[in-house]
Amino acid sequence: MRFVALEQIGDGIALARNLPSDRADGAPLLRAGMTLTDQLASRLAAAGFTGVWVDDELSAEITPAPEFPVDVIGMALHAAAGAIDAAPSALGAGRELDPRIVRKLHDAAADIADAVLEYPADQSPISDLPVATATAPWHAVRVALLGTFIGRRVLEQGGWLDYQGVKRFDSLDERLSTLALGLLVHDIGVPAPATRQDATGVCMTAEVDQPVAHVTVGTALFPAESTPAGMRVVIHGHHERWDGLGYPERKHRDAIALNARVAAVADAYDALTATGEGRLPLSTSAALRQIEVGAGSRFDPALAKQLLALIPPHPVGHELILPDGRHAVVAALARGGRLAPTARLRSELGSIVELVANMALPGSSAAA
Repeated sequence: MRFVALEQIGDGIALARNLPSDRADGAPLLRAGMTLTDQLASRLAAAGFTGVWVDDELSAEITPAPEFPVDVIGMALHAAAGAIDAAPSALGAGRELDPRIVRKLHDAAADIADAVLEYPADQSPISDLPVATATAPWHAVRVALLGTFIGRRVLEQGGWLDYQGVKRFDSLDERLSTLALGLLVHDIGVPAPATRQDATGVCMTAEVDQPVAHVTVGTALFPAESTPAGMRVVIHGHHERWDGLGYPERKHRDAIALNARVAAVADAYDALTATGEGRLPLSTSAALRQIEVGAGSRFDPALAKQLLALIPPHPVGHELILPDGRHAVVAALARGGRLAPTARLRSELGSIVELVANMALPGSSAAA
C-alpha cells in the first residue's frame, strides 16, 4: 500500500483506505475498494484532499501505520465544524456555546481518546491522513489527534499528579478525553486564523492578525463551572511559549499547563504541514526539523521530543526523493535509523528494486 498524490491518479486505480467525511454518523466519503477516475480525483482535490492510499505492484506488501478509525475522524470533523460555525453568533450575543454542540464535542473527544488508547503505542497515523488543507475543522481535528497521541505517551511514561501530589497512572481515558476536547476547539475564538513564522522559523498562528484576546474570548464560550479545567487551559494557554515570550500571560516552562504545552507543539506542527492560501506545506522531515529548532524556546523540549518520536521523517508508504533525484516509496524503516529508510523504486529496466537510502545526504527529501 502507498500514498499517491491525486494528480498521479488515473482511471481504474482502486482505493485502499476509506476517505473520511464530516457526516454526523462518521460514514466514509468513499470506501476502500472503490475504483477511482480522473474526474473523481479532481473532485477530491477541490474538496481539499491531497492524495489517497492505493494498492499496486510497486506497493505490494508495504505496511504503513494502521488506519485510524474513519468514523471517529468524521464525527470529530462534524462536531468541530458545528462549534466553529456557531461560535461567532454566540460570541456576538455574549452567551456560551449551545450545550447540544458542546455535547457533540464531548462525545467526539471521548471517541478520539478511546481510539488513541487502542492504537499501537509506538506508531501514529498523523502523516497518513489524506487531507492537509488549513480549513479550521480539519486543523482542529488533526491537532486533536496529534496532541492526544502526545498526551498518551506523556501519561503512560510519566503518569500524572493528583491534588494530593500522588503520581497516578489510571484514568488515562478521562484525561485524554479532556485534552482532546480542548484541542478540538483551541482556535474557536478565531474561526479563520492567519499564519506566519516566528523568530525560530516555526509557522504559527499570527499574533499580528489574531488578537491576543482570542484566547480569552474562546475560553468564555465554555463556562468554568461546567467545563473541565484541563480543557479550558488549552484554549487559554496554547500561545504561551516555553521561554516566556508567548501570550496572554507570558508564562514560561512548567508554569504553563501541560495540556497547553501539548497544544502548542501539535498546533505548530500542523500549521507547518498544512496547505494554505498561497502556501505550500513543508514535508514531514522539514516540519520535524522546525519543531527541533523551536524546542527549548517556543516548545517544551520534552514534548517536542515526544512528537519527534511519534512521527518518522520518512513515513512508510509515502513518496521519497532520493539524493540522486529519483522518486521512490518508503518500504520500511530501519530500527534506529530515522534517516536510512528502505526505499522501493523501478529501475531503468522496469524491474522493482529496493535499497537503503541515506537521507542525510544533500538533495534528499520526502515529497511534499
